[in-house]
Amino acid sequence: MPQTDDELRWFRPGGTDEASDAATRTWAEAVFRGFHDKPPVPGQVERMARFYREDDRELGGVYVAGTPEGAVDPSIPVATFASMTNTLNTGATLLPTHEITAVTVRATHRRRGLLRRMMTEDLRRAADAGLAMAALTASEATIYGRFGFGVAVERESLRIDTRRGLAFGPATGPAPAGRTEFIEREGIAAVSRRVFARWHAITPGSIDRQASYPGNIDGTLHDGGMEPDTAVRGAAHWGEDGEPDGYVTWRFAGWDTEPTTVRVLDLVAATDDAYRALWELLGSLDLVDRVTWDHASVDEPLRWAIADPRSCAVTEREDSLWLRILDPVAALQARPGGAPGTVRLALTDALDIAAGTLEVVSEDGRLTARRVEDAPADVTLPVAALSSAYLGGISVDTLARAGAVTGDPEAVQRLAGMLATGRVPQCLTQF
Repeated sequence: MPQTDDELRWFRPGGTDEASDAATRTWAEAVFRGFHDKPPVPGQVERMARFYREDDRELGGVYVAGTPEGAVDPSIPVATFASMTNTLNTGATLLPTHEITAVTVRATHRRRGLLRRMMTEDLRRAADAGLAMAALTASEATIYGRFGFGVAVERESLRIDTRRGLAFGPATGPAPAGRTEFIEREGIAAVSRRVFARWHAITPGSIDRQASYPGNIDGTLHDGGMEPDTAVRGAAHWGEDGEPDGYVTWRFAGWDTEPTTVRVLDLVAATDDAYRALWELLGSLDLVDRVTWDHASVDEPLRWAIADPRSCAVTEREDSLWLRILDPVAALQARPGGAPGTVRLALTDALDIAAGTLEVVSEDGRLTARRVEDAPADVTLPVAALSSAYLGGISVDTLARAGAVTGDPEAVQRLAGMLATGRVPQCLTQF
């Protein structure tokens, strides 16, 4: 089949006029196809568009003409893209970050440079708009490194044996302060917004959540349909000040599952008391032998809090958040500094957005950076490697041993100390 001309279009989601409504419907049809979902049911795209407008998303699609009779309607794009802006907790501030989502390319139109075209244009526009960082969560791990993205946060899946309850060890101290109560499914959204805002403000690696998120964790937006999942259950913890400081939602896997299992959908705790109290609740649920959770931190405290650490098994570890630095000076100065030191680093970038030589100084717990011309670099690394090291979850030393960072060994170690942080980053947001 001969190549056809294609057109990349950017637009805002429907609701303003008939044309944008139609464009949003066909764009959503392409996204559903790309992720192997059922076609949207009546009212579903309109509901999606309301959330998208609240997020201030921009949608992108590649459209082809001249398709043969009987092929998919040419009003449905062969490739899709979307972006929005939310904040990233860098450990020092909440940094406005360009989020990329809904990336698809139809199998019949691959290897034509469509993804590169969309990604390059979008990232350059984000950089021109003054955004220092881009982020995404990836369904495939081999795609985004070529565009300068690096894994910055990882997550683990846990399988917890609760057949004998979940006993906490003596080292955990006194019982958690405050109180834990079940909450109605319809009340989960309000509590989750308040608690997540507190957690986001104190947790490096956290990305703020999009407008639809409460509906995803309370069952309102269930499997893409219009009817809620009423099997979702929830509980919250209130601190001694009467304010909610943690919540958890879960779903029972069904009586045909052996052993009987509860799957945690979302667990957010802004205090240590809330964290322990919510896990004590999950461990005490009647008729449940196993609890699973897919979004634990790689240094999850639970394993060190319970009396039998073997009852908590890690079943999977994978990437949670990918970052892509757009403005290295602004990005580095938005995060805390580690050990004191100075390094000149040469940053390479295949898209020529962030490339250049920087002098980076760590002093008194903060970083400063400036571009320098015609100065020899101590360390050379691609933007993907610096993006992986940005939050401190991936060590520069590890990246150097992997071959991603080169230069004077002492300077590499110095840079590793300058970018080290005291806490492993965690991200509980998918987008």
